[in-house]
Amino acid sequence: MELPAEFAERMQKMLGDDYPAFRTAMEDEQPVRALRLSRKGKHLASRLIDLYRLTPVPYGQDCYYIGGDFDGKHPYHRAGAFYVQDPGAMSAVAALPETLGMRVLDMCAAPGGKSTQIAALIGDDGVLYSNEPVASRCRILTGNLERLGITRSVVMNEMPGTVSALFDRYFDLVLVDAPCSGEGMLRKSEEAQAQWSLQNVAMCAERQDAILDSAATTVRGGGYLLYSTCTFSIEENEGAVLRFLERHPDFTVCELHDSVRRVTERGMMSDADAPTDIQKSARFYPHLAKGEGQYMALLNRKSEAGYGGTAFQNAVRLPSKDELKVAESFLQDTLSAPLDLSIVALGDTLTLLPEGIPVPSCHVMWAGVPLGQVTKGRLVPHHAFFSAFGHLCKRKLMLSADEARCAAYLHGETVDAEGLSDGFAALLVDGVALGGGKVVGGILKNYYPKGLRS
Repeated sequence: MELPAEFAERMQKMLGDDYPAFRTAMEDEQPVRALRLSRKGKHLASRLIDLYRLTPVPYGQDCYYIGGDFDGKHPYHRAGAFYVQDPGAMSAVAALPETLGMRVLDMCAAPGGKSTQIAALIGDDGVLYSNEPVASRCRILTGNLERLGITRSVVMNEMPGTVSALFDRYFDLVLVDAPCSGEGMLRKSEEAQAQWSLQNVAMCAERQDAILDSAATTVRGGGYLLYSTCTFSIEENEGAVLRFLERHPDFTVCELHDSVRRVTERGMMSDADAPTDIQKSARFYPHLAKGEGQYMALLNRKSEAGYGGTAFQNAVRLPSKDELKVAESFLQDTLSAPLDLSIVALGDTLTLLPEGIPVPSCHVMWAGVPLGQVTKGRLVPHHAFFSAFGHLCKRKLMLSADEARCAAYLHGETVDAEGLSDGFAALLVDGVALGGGKVVGGILKNYYPKGLRS
């Protein structure tokens, strides 16, 4: 590729002596991909290292650069053993302080890279609300959460202003991975190249201001706001943070984690009068580290106001006695151990939800782990149930990735399950839950969703 002339001129002024190395990286070097192991796939680390010639990302927990050919249709990927992500994008969440047990909001969450990354860090006491304003992208987000077996999340399809009205100072941490001009993606995206213009930079900066204002409302006193983009423009990065601080003086810029600081440049001073704290933000450049462009700034709300609350009625309802009886019977027959989750109903779907997690009534796409629907006195289980809890099922069909039965299952075919008793069972590929089905007479009837089959 060749950099847009006006963009190249701006970057030359910005980088000075470093510009030739930057331009070479952008125009002549190939993008680098990485993967992050999920909780489901950690035991496959050594096998994946050999399969894809992986090397560790120095700042990411369970993150690796991909050195070999990658197959997105491999059973390990489809089972949610890992998530493929740009290593630059990984750096933003890696720059955070301790997040265990936090309430987290990802304001612009699709396709789910940062959401699934933070979900792995908040532990069994945290909760993640992932919001995506674009409905089609929201479906991709829920698909990734389902594939990785995320259990403590709520997915919303709302505009940021609506989210801010629902949650007042509710979250310990809010991520704003803002829509941007995408300058950091120029070497890997023809669409980013075609759409780049100074007018688009200005439009994105204005939109980012509005999103940040909405996000600020949802951060509790003492909580954090992580702002990130995949662009290089000062207007959308340091400029956006400085404008935000003028409007919200109760926020200050914090230092980022040392592991990320070692592979990034400090934030730029746009003029002599800019607060020096802006240098605590960071710029990830492709000529300094493997990955595409990224900017990140961690802000702390220095307020003693503490937590606020929610401004909505909980959308979940208690299941009927009949629904509850059917669900409990299914869980007792299917799982080898009880779950520390409540059985609730969201619409016509029974859902497994952690205690005390409120769910808004407007445009919620996902909550907890969908269990299934009760039809004619029996429960038809959801694919998400097997993805999240297949390892706990009493009946498990254990296959290897290269086995013919694994390929048959992914195609939607019935599978030989000789030796398993009749009832619902999970299918695991080398120990990772891929999906489920119902065993009848030694044959597994396929419950893998039609939209995922190949």
